[in-house]
Amino acid sequence: MERFHDLPVSDRDSVDEPFLPQKEKGKTVSINEYKKLRRLLYYSGFIIVSLTVACIILAVKLEHTGYTPFFAERVYSPVEDIIRYENVVFSTGFGHERTEYQGPPTPERDALWDDLYGFGISRIPRESASKLVNKTVPIPGEPGQYVIQLNVFHQLHCLNMIRKSLYSDVEYPPDHELMGIEHIEHCYDALRQSLMCSADVTPLPWQWVEEVQEAKEVARVAHTCRDFEAVRTWAKENAVIHFDRKTYVPDDLQGH
Repeated sequence: MERFHDLPVSDRDSVDEPFLPQKEKGKTVSINEYKKLRRLLYYSGFIIVSLTVACIILAVKLEHTGYTPFFAERVYSPVEDIIRYENVVFSTGFGHERTEYQGPPTPERDALWDDLYGFGISRIPRESASKLVNKTVPIPGEPGQYVIQLNVFHQLHCLNMIRKSLYSDVEYPPDHELMGIEHIEHCYDALRQSLMCSADVTPLPWQWVEEVQEAKEVARVAHTCRDFEAVRTWAKENAVIHFDRKTYVPDDLQGH
């Protein structure tokens, strides 16, 4: 089969001929029809270029915000606009890679853990509260402000309670608010659900270790993570200093 660019120029009327309708026997294409077809080609090209530019701008914007709209029915969060992503290499937690968060409770180590989430609950304005799938209550004494806690800080609280219980030799009653077995069981199941929800799909490779003549899983790999410090900073800046749980505030958002 001959290719178009191999044909001699004399074998076709013009370079535009492949884009023109085939001539019927005894019929020619008028100048006006030819001009219409050329305009159609120009408009089509303009539309394609415009859509391409729009897609590039949208892609850059999404990359900058870190938001990827995979799921249209996602649950709204008031911190969506501050979410950024970064690659973080996890430590193994063994030997020289043990972190300052590991080990028996000490005043210094407990302070490190408390600093991860100890600033408490957060406030959001009414506009944000109106978008919540699960409605929340107003903060007494702060008109137009509503109370929430970002789940990551509840998760860290739970993990810290499990950490403390591992090293504790105190027998707490089952219904103790923090260290009772009922609360600890709540905590590890909450973490189970959160881990399954986030479902980190980072591949963990295996490597051959010559010294022991065995393939072992590698934990020290890069993960794509949400920028925790950005979320933590937002929570600290919007921390609720005092929340009176015993005071009821009527609110019309509850019925929406």
